Amino acid sequence: MFRRITNSLRNHKLNDFHKQNETHKSLSLRKKTNSTYNKHEQKLKSAMQEKFNNNDFDINFDSKVQEWLEELDKQIRQNIHQINFTIDDLAAYMNISKRQLYRLIHERIGQTPHQYLKNYRLNYARKLLESGEVTSVKAAAYSTGFPNTVYFSRQFKTTFGILPSELL
Repeated sequence: MFRRITNSLRNHKLNDFHKQNETHKSLSLRKKTNSTYNKHEQKLKSAMQEKFNNNDFDINFDSKVQEWLEELDKQIRQNIHQINFTIDDLAAYMNISKRQLYRLIHERIGQTPHQYLKNYRLNYARKLLESGEVTSVKAAAYSTGFPNTVYFSRQFKTTFGILPSELL
């Protein structure tokens, strides 16, 4: 009887050991797969980000997607000067939910709507500063929807590597 109990305990411990070992192996494999996928996804996102920062949109989209992106740009351009223009407002103008807007922008541009709107504002501010349409950093910040000039300057420097005052 004692042997039967001992053998039963030994088998139970071996089974637990094998289950833990298999779980460890599957987790390790899952981590490797996710890591490879994340590296590929990161390369794709960085390529899209570089195209966006250079305003180089020679990406071949089908006509419906292109029309949607043009409508998105139109809505942002019309409301870019509003300080309290949010992603909720943009979704309402586009007649879709906030979640759907997030999904579509992330899928087609590779950024979140917040990143896209901020980068759009910063690129527009740079264009205003370079063309001389505004005469101060404060005017550039307010005309692109940034209520705080310090935050605007910091984001501008982070994005473009120069202060906005250097373009005046």
